[in-house]
Amino acid sequence: ARLDRKHKALEFNQKVDQILGDEPEVKDKLFSVLKQFAAEKRVEWLASVLPDILTTDEHRQLISSIRIFIPKK
Repeated sequence: ARLDRKHKALEFNQKVDQILGDEPEVKDKLFSVLKQFAAEKRVEWLASVLPDILTTDEHRQLISSIRIFIPKK
């Protein structure tokens, strides 16, 4: 299971680089928010701030990739 999570994280990083590679400020904001989410586990907060960071349809493709890191209740 740990390797699977690591693999998913690597795939996610590649997707972020692919979509946000030329927008370092957006990438930095996204990772900052994800670190805060990892620490606090506030799903509602994460859902409320992502649309402010991921502003284009292309950016929002990342949301489905972020979902895999949110544990099911």
